[in-house]
Amino acid sequence: MRVRTAQVVFLTAVLAPLSAEAGGTVGVLLGADMPYFRAVHATLTAELAKQSGVELVVQTPAGDRMAWVNAARRFEAVGANVVVAYGATAAQIAVSESGDLPIVYVASHSSAFRLEGTKTTGVSWRIPILTLLKRLKDVTPYAKLGVVMNPDEPDTVQQLHEVEALADELGAQVVGIAVRQSGDAGKRMRAVEAVYLTTGCATTSCSNDVLGAAKAAKISAAAPLLGMEEQGALLTMSPSPAEVGKAAAGMVARILAGEKPAVIPVVTPKRIEFIVNVAVAEGLGLKVPVDVLTGATRVIK
Repeated sequence: MRVRTAQVVFLTAVLAPLSAEAGGTVGVLLGADMPYFRAVHATLTAELAKQSGVELVVQTPAGDRMAWVNAARRFEAVGANVVVAYGATAAQIAVSESGDLPIVYVASHSSAFRLEGTKTTGVSWRIPILTLLKRLKDVTPYAKLGVVMNPDEPDTVQQLHEVEALADELGAQVVGIAVRQSGDAGKRMRAVEAVYLTTGCATTSCSNDVLGAAKAAKISAAAPLLGMEEQGALLTMSPSPAEVGKAAAGMVARILAGEKPAVIPVVTPKRIEFIVNVAVAEGLGLKVPVDVLTGATRVIK
């Protein structure tokens, strides 16, 4: 393992001896430092380690959007052959700022910002949102549901609209809670009875703040990224990180072997993991129904 110096965290991991025939350099733009992304990346790294001569260049920019832009632009300078981008914002920036490099995006609503194209493919983020929100209502009957999103991130706006379309089936009013930075969620949280966090960069980067505000307001939260149950979400539901990481690694391998992203179909993971944090429910004075528990892949007590 080598470390190169740059303005952002810039870590190069050599997974195997370089081989001109099968190897190449994979740039990785890792968005918010979330447990879910870390789990996906661990699988991707393990899978690519099986390939001959693959080098990873991982960048985890922090701060404003320009830091992300500069990180994406740097991949061409280091000779990357393909870029893997985690999260919608990272994917959007990689598409616009990484020149002609092929992009493999992970955990994105691709249609939110027209990721489909000749240089992109990836693993989409899709879960049965209605099921998750009905399970949340089974635990805490709510009449007003807040959706934490960032108006500046098209991916989260799309997710808000998807939940709004479910309002009649949920029997609840759906309202957007705009969060662009830490501290935005506080007072707005008290206007709803439960919250759903979207997968945007601002939401995930501020997840501790958002879930802390929910706890202070004594309302329950559901989230679409595994790992947030450890931060205070009552329910989380996500595509299996192992399945996502393996699928993304397979796409990278095909691109390094010479295939074009345009001929590699976008993958929607089939395995969904559902986690219930009973300790959070008890802290809110709630009891989790048996049918919610039996449907969980993991229960935290």
